Amino acid sequence: IMPSYTVLDLSARYRQELDDGRYLEFGLGVNNLTDARYIGGMLDEFTQRFVVAAPRTASLTVSLGF
Repeated sequence: IMPSYTVLDLSARYRQELDDGRYLEFGLGVNNLTDARYIGGMLDEFTQRFVVAAPRTASLTVSLGF
């Protein structure tokens, strides 16, 4: 049995309407905000190989919609 963990993710979006009915959308996301180290999964219950979860990661997106 693997122990449980709490991981904090954060995201925000901003949408700007344009004059011609289109829009720009900006997004920012951070996964594992506290940079916690934990076991992300187990590959095989028989050999008990574990996978360390990803460290803090950030992403920035810009989208044009119509």
